[in-house]
Order: sequence, then C-alpha cells, then structure tokens
Amino acid sequence: MSVSIEERLKFYDNNYEIIAEYHLGNGKKLYIGNDDRVCRFCGKGEPEVTFKDIAHAVSEFLGNKQLILRNECDTCNKFVSENLENHLDKYTKPFRLAGQIKGKKKVPSYKTKDQKSRYEFTSSEGAKIIDRKDSDFAKLDLENKSIETNFHLEPYIPSAVFKCLVKLALSVINDTELLQFTNTIAWILNPDHSESICKPQILLTAFIPGPKPNKGVTVIVLRRKQESDTSPYCHLLICFGNIAYQIIVPSDVDISEGTKTVKLTRLPLPFEINWKYGDIQFGQEDLTSSAIVKDKMSPMVFSFDKAIELDPETIKL
Repeated sequence: MSVSIEERLKFYDNNYEIIAEYHLGNGKKLYIGNDDRVCRFCGKGEPEVTFKDIAHAVSEFLGNKQLILRNECDTCNKFVSENLENHLDKYTKPFRLAGQIKGKKKVPSYKTKDQKSRYEFTSSEGAKIIDRKDSDFAKLDLENKSIETNFHLEPYIPSAVFKCLVKLALSVINDTELLQFTNTIAWILNPDHSESICKPQILLTAFIPGPKPNKGVTVIVLRRKQESDTSPYCHLLICFGNIAYQIIVPSDVDISEGTKTVKLTRLPLPFEINWKYGDIQFGQEDLTSSAIVKDKMSPMVFSFDKAIELDPETIKL
C-alpha cells in the first residue's frame, strides 16, 4: 500500500474519534438505545408500531448473538430484513462459510448451481468439500494440500448491500450521535435503491488469510473530531471471519458541506504486521449500482488435511 501504517494511524488519531466499538459473539446480551418505545429510524411509537421482535444491531448471520437494538420497531426491522439484509446475506455468504461463521442456526452450506458439488461444515467433522470430477467448482492440488474453489454468489443488488452496511453503523451509535444522520435514515428506508445521497458508494475490502483471524464480529464507527475539517464525517469498519469491510457513512454534515472529492484512507488492521499466514489481500468495489448482479463468482483457496476418493454411487448432493 502506498500510505504506511504509521501515516494512516496518525491520520485517524488526528482527525477522528471512536463513537462505537463492539467485539461480538455469543456472550452476555448487550443493549443499545433507550426503552421509550419510539423507533430510532421511522420515529413512530406505540401503538402505531410494535416492538415485539428482537432487533439485532449487527446482523445475526454475521455472527452477532449479543448486541440488541431496543428502539427499532418491527416494521423497520422487517423492511431492513427483506430489502437490505437479504442482499448483504447473499453478498457475504461464501466468506461466512469459509470463516465458519454460525448464523441463526448453523454455518451456511453451499451447493453449486449444477448440483455436482457442495461445501458444508459440521461441528463433528469440520469443513468438508464434496466435488465430482466432472465439476468446475474445485481444483485439487494434492502435493501442496490445497484446493481452489469458485463460489457462485446468489443474485444481489450492490446499492442495497451498501445501504445495509450504513444501517448497521447507525444501529450501533447512540441516539445523540444519530441526530447527524436524518437524511441518511430517510435514504435507508427508501425502497428505491437507485437513489443515492453519495456517489460512488465505495467498499474497501481486506481478506486476511489463515484460520478465522477474527474470532467474532468487530464493529467500529469513527466520527470526525470537532477541531478537524477533513472529510468525510463518519466511517464504519466491520470485521468477521477472514474479512474486513470499510465504508464512508454518509451524513447530514457531508450533505451540508456540499460536493467534495474525498480520498479514502484505510484504517490500519492488526493483521498487517508480522501476520504468519501471509499478506492481506486489499481491494475495493463500487456498490453504487442498483442493477441485480446475477453471475458474480468468488474464487477462494483452502488448505486441507486429507482427500478421499468416494464412490460416485454413494454420494448424495
């Protein structure tokens, strides 16, 4: 990377402060928001809306069993689940599978479109790939004990993925900080994913090699210091399994300051120094489009302990 870790640390130390930080898994329940039964997103209260369902501040399929949002109504919770979370679910599924991240019930499994191969994980047997010789899903390297796979992502909308990450950021900050995101909330609740309040919608990605470097899911939201005039106003970093994502969280402050060209600076990751499993693979993706992506492939390489040739007649896919 062109900017050193030291320079990036200095940049964020000088210009930003953390307003939310959570390291989540299966521990004791944590709660965000007041209990006055007014939704932080739509602004409605009882009896106009209800608060019966459990609203996870960070999507449960990312590995969060702990952090619960008190002040998200059932209507907004359902909208986010059906219009935003389903796209983030599809977009991240291969990485959650590879990272063995347990969602509501289990680690997700995967079956190829041609039904010839599958990937699954069980607590008793661990990760297992079953691949037919006439399948294009996996390439086996017996000498190096590695297998190169190519996952097919389910159809998703990029802009909905971005909006879901923004919603996640607004779910973990406190009610006072939320006051700077009125227009952002209206945009999140707009079912038309072609409309945007910032362009382009860039996702900075990092793939950390090795066995589950992130043991749980880490969420950090940073807000610009009052004495700083740098842009943008707010950033989100979320890490799970082998993945780290960073985005700009658009705010009313950014809108009031008008159109600007912003240089994205990556938050330093602890895995960048002396990580024994190899170098981090950095990348970025433009999630501005509202068109459905149908044929994206996600290549991934795994190491394995043993390979067994099975009788094709006994395999059930």
